[in-house]
Amino acid sequence: MREETASYVPASPAAFLEGYPADPDFPQLPVASDPGRMLEILRAHLRPLPGRNTRILECRPFRFRCKQSTSRCVLQYTLRLLEPGTGREWDHWATGLVFAGAGAAQRAWANLRSVPPAAEIPPAWRCFEPVAFVSELDMVVVLFPCDRRLPQLGQVLMDGGRALEPFVLARLGPGDWHATRRTLEPTRYRTELAAVLRCSIEASDRESGRNQTVRCFLKVYRNDRGQRAFDQLRSWWSQSREESPYSLVRPVAYFDRLGTLALEQAPGLSLREILLAGQEPLAAVRTAARAVAAFNQDDLGIDRTHTLEDQLEQVRKASSMVQWACPALRTEVAAITDAIGTRIAEAPPGPLHGDLKTDHLFLSDDRVILLDADSIALGDPVRDAAHFCSYVTAQVGVETMTRNEARAVAAAFADEYFQHVPASWRKRFQLHYAGALVEVACGIFRHQQPRWLERAEAAIDEARRVMAGEGTLGPGPQLHVLGLRSQLQVIGPGPQPLALAADPRPETLGEDRPRPRLTPHSAEPLTEQHVALMQVLWASGEATARELTDNLDLALAPATVTALLGQLERQGVVARRLADRQHRYRARVGMAEFQQDFVERFASVGEELFEGDLAALVCRLMRVRDVNAVGLARVIELLKARERELEGVQE
Repeated sequence: MREETASYVPASPAAFLEGYPADPDFPQLPVASDPGRMLEILRAHLRPLPGRNTRILECRPFRFRCKQSTSRCVLQYTLRLLEPGTGREWDHWATGLVFAGAGAAQRAWANLRSVPPAAEIPPAWRCFEPVAFVSELDMVVVLFPCDRRLPQLGQVLMDGGRALEPFVLARLGPGDWHATRRTLEPTRYRTELAAVLRCSIEASDRESGRNQTVRCFLKVYRNDRGQRAFDQLRSWWSQSREESPYSLVRPVAYFDRLGTLALEQAPGLSLREILLAGQEPLAAVRTAARAVAAFNQDDLGIDRTHTLEDQLEQVRKASSMVQWACPALRTEVAAITDAIGTRIAEAPPGPLHGDLKTDHLFLSDDRVILLDADSIALGDPVRDAAHFCSYVTAQVGVETMTRNEARAVAAAFADEYFQHVPASWRKRFQLHYAGALVEVACGIFRHQQPRWLERAEAAIDEARRVMAGEGTLGPGPQLHVLGLRSQLQVIGPGPQPLALAADPRPETLGEDRPRPRLTPHSAEPLTEQHVALMQVLWASGEATARELTDNLDLALAPATVTALLGQLERQGVVARRLADRQHRYRARVGMAEFQQDFVERFASVGEELFEGDLAALVCRLMRVRDVNAVGLARVIELLKARERELEGVQE
């Protein structure tokens, strides 16, 4: 029998090109987050094992967990490696550990140097010494599969799927089945937390000569979460559920000694694949929404709970990270987080998946399979819909979709979901959605998504709009028209459809985006506060939100000023740029153009309200504003001037 370990590990494509937050406890982070400089450093410090000639072609940051317990940062990289002698190329994970305390990195290096020895690492993963110390960054570098919290990882790789083999062969039915080939391919890795490996076993029946390939996934845990997930899945499959619109992934076995859970590969396609293919995606989204609604109302005998306080703690941690990573958003994020904590309330618990996103939902015919049961607990079930919509609107995993396409998907999911759950769940959705957006913004930073700062800002802006009640995602009787792949999709009609209005922001961010003309039907209403802000901007030329707050005659909080600036930016009259990690705002239109736009909007609404009688509108305005004799004389003078202009045109 042949046994192979796959030589290629797919990695998230990420380029960390944004400015990194300065932190006196971790002064090495700007260098550690620079792919080019880290490539040079790792080339200099990683020592090839005897007899191995391996070159590092590329270094890509792909997951950062910063300020863990305030004392260290865990920085994951994907290295592209080459063996010149064979031409073999593959991806290999490396982890950088940096510490806040003096001498902590050297102590960690000393503890890790012999665990595990290189001889215990599978041959396909032996290329460099498993642990290195980068003195100029005071950083410990650890190469996969060396992991002090997952010491069994090397054993799982060395086993190569042998322990799984009898369980797989027993599922193939009658015959004399034996394995002919095993392939083990790591697909996901979170340092010190968990790893996922895809195992393919090719089998042959000696009696009939038939061949079959079975694919499973092995999930390696640092604690007993794998055992809990196995028990939950086995309990679900022990009951008759032929009529259920959803199913959970089928468990194969749990290996207690290795802390490893084996799962069948889910049939069908993930919802993410369906969305990116673009073939009738909304039908699949609605099918998934109905399945999630059924799961959230099922009786699963769950004994683990996820309380409201647990949820708020997650939001607070995410908020703290976003404020650290994006100082320009600090005031706004803090205000959103405080408002969520004040307004959100306990709800009757129900089944909660806890990590619902497009790649955790598989569709096979009309059946929906929910993956990743590790976080299933009793909690507020509406959180699942909120998290799904937040992932989608932030375009996590569906980056090739346009913003409005992503919002259309979220709208369709929400609309269908709330037709199949109790009406009272709608009222709780918006706060959960805003909190989930804060968590997603944190995840975008941690996963080192391309353009992470811009995308995190967009997620926080969506959360602000939700908290301000600006109608982005919420119940309402009106129809909302949404663009999806150049087609119009109408959400509704129906009893209070939950829909998502098309994003008024253009697809391209930045100062060069087109400025839409203000119209009475598309623009948000101007207030005294908007006008006061514009006057300060015209006078100052450019200013931060804090500077504007200090110069306003009105007593407004910085968070309110930031929200007002966001509204003016969406109308196209204000632009911003990032300088020294702060947003600086400027007016994109002069006072005359702004006045003209305002008057046109005012006149358009007034003409409709007064049935085309503009004279009646002017008279009513003068009465309401109590125009005195001097003002009246000025009005008469202007009217006569206008009359002369009209006479000149007629001549």
